[in-house]
Amino acid sequence: MDNSTAVKGGAISAKSMTYWQILDDQVIDTSKRFTSFKITTRLEERLTKTSEDHVVTSKTCDLTNLVNDNYTWLQDEPANNCVAPSSTYDGEVWWSSDSTVVYDVEGDGRGPITQQLMGSPLVHG
Repeated sequence: MDNSTAVKGGAISAKSMTYWQILDDQVIDTSKRFTSFKITTRLEERLTKTSEDHVVTSKTCDLTNLVNDNYTWLQDEPANNCVAPSSTYDGEVWWSSDSTVVYDVEGDGRGPITQQLMGSPLVHG
């Protein structure tokens, strides 16, 4: 999974891209693998390079059907992207994006697992 932040036409946006594949060569499993698989992408700002992030916009995307229906996904396409709403770019603050994945493996009895993903590099100026 990757996070990115882009500035275009005076607006800044945040996007999380989700890719997956089976690492070991094995029979393709077409059964339901996840009860749920959701990713939340956040566009964040901070007043200084070292101050605390503040969420400006966010979006949660439900990728459950996509990951269950596709054994592998290595392309960067709209279906596997979660894009937070854009905001007006302010070059005086420091911008970044990050995301959280919450997934529940079908039948493992552990319930939802939350994983924080590493954020994008800071954008400023």
